[in-house]
Amino acid sequence: RLVARGFFKGSKGHFALDATDLETTAKYLGAGKKKYTEWKVDKKTKKAVEVVRLAYGFKVLIVYEVRLRLVVAAKVVPINEHESKYTLTLVRQAVKNLGEGVLRVLLIDRGFLDGLDLWVLKAELGIDFVVPSKDKMRVTEDARGLCRQAEDGESLFKAERRGKKRVDKAGKVKLEGQVSVVGVVGLRSYDQYGDEEHAKQANRKDFVGNALGAVVVTQWQGEEHQVGEEKVFLSSLPVDKPLAVLDLYDLRSLIENTAFRELKQGWYLESYPKKTDKAVTGHVFVTLLTFTLAN
Repeated sequence: RLVARGFFKGSKGHFALDATDLETTAKYLGAGKKKYTEWKVDKKTKKAVEVVRLAYGFKVLIVYEVRLRLVVAAKVVPINEHESKYTLTLVRQAVKNLGEGVLRVLLIDRGFLDGLDLWVLKAELGIDFVVPSKDKMRVTEDARGLCRQAEDGESLFKAERRGKKRVDKAGKVKLEGQVSVVGVVGLRSYDQYGDEEHAKQANRKDFVGNALGAVVVTQWQGEEHQVGEEKVFLSSLPVDKPLAVLDLYDLRSLIENTAFRELKQGWYLESYPKKTDKAVTGHVFVTLLTFTLAN
């Protein structure tokens, strides 16, 4: 109905997909359970120790128009479910709700990094993406290895944004906003980026991977990243202007700050009317709808 009323005519097509935990107690019917570790300071020894903790509850996944601040698709699942299982389900629901051509770029974090899903997004749904790569992936190592070479205007594009000098409380001078990036074109070392048949052929001698672009951050806030520790982002977008791709991904933080944090602190997202999975789901959807209409 919002689409029919023209609320998305001003959209630039940039959407984020992310999930947030909705912790409850073990008494909630249908709640999931997961283990995770956290660091705490021991009161006696004053040293940081790793503690294993159990969490009960659910998680909500949303697709969010980052500028208009509208939720366009959502799903509630047990807290132990991995969010990457629902990427295509959520995106297809968003496309169904919005119509073709509104959702043009999806901004996701590395928890959603899956070669097959990324291939479907681009090849089947026509949606571009930007996602951080993982450290131990071959495509990450290749991007880092190439980024220090000379710019050639064909496969490597370098860009820099100058920062402003700021002096912190300790008297140290920092270049606030200083960033240097390199766009690397046509990387073919992400074997899993393709359909199921493509991934099965990865060990063949004549295997050729599908091309992806990468944006490598070599300097951030004036601090130079060590060789081999640069941040790498994978994208189906052109990377000949790498700063534009990095700035676009920076919008993903809005789903955490203007959606999840706002929903939990200002809209009582975690105040459920009853200790059942149906009550939690109903409450979450009513809250998301009201939040979206208010925005």
